[in-house]
Amino acid sequence: MSLIPSIVFPAALVAVGGAVVASNGRDLYFGLASRRWSATRGRVVAVETHEGTLWHGDSSVILSYEYEVDGTTYCSRRYDFAGRNAGPTAGHVLLETPVGAWSPVLYDARRPERSALRAGVGLQSVASVAIGAGIGGLGLLGLIGILLSAPG
Repeated sequence: MSLIPSIVFPAALVAVGGAVVASNGRDLYFGLASRRWSATRGRVVAVETHEGTLWHGDSSVILSYEYEVDGTTYCSRRYDFAGRNAGPTAGHVLLETPVGAWSPVLYDARRPERSALRAGVGLQSVASVAIGAGIGGLGLLGLIGILLSAPG
């Protein structure tokens, strides 16, 4: 009897869990790292808004800003690594950072093109990584159980 049909579902769980961890783990990593980044002054040069819908809470604000490090000007659109420029907090972001506003910019000194206006992580990033790891872990346990129970 072939093991292939029985390992498809647990293998899919490992793949889905891994994809969730990979896609959200980056934001979690950089959100934590941004707390130790250097700072400079930047200027908001453009603001885009997406009104979204009240029942989904999916409004968002995208800020474009410029900043200078060691004589080089960089442009970025990263508000933070926590998603605070979307949902219920989007209006606050729009009010505090209109076009032309000066704002502190946090940047990675090793790669100054990597920046954010706000440091830290959000509960969404932590929860997504934890859920992805749980899904992948369940799949891995399933695979181990199938392989250990396989005959000879």
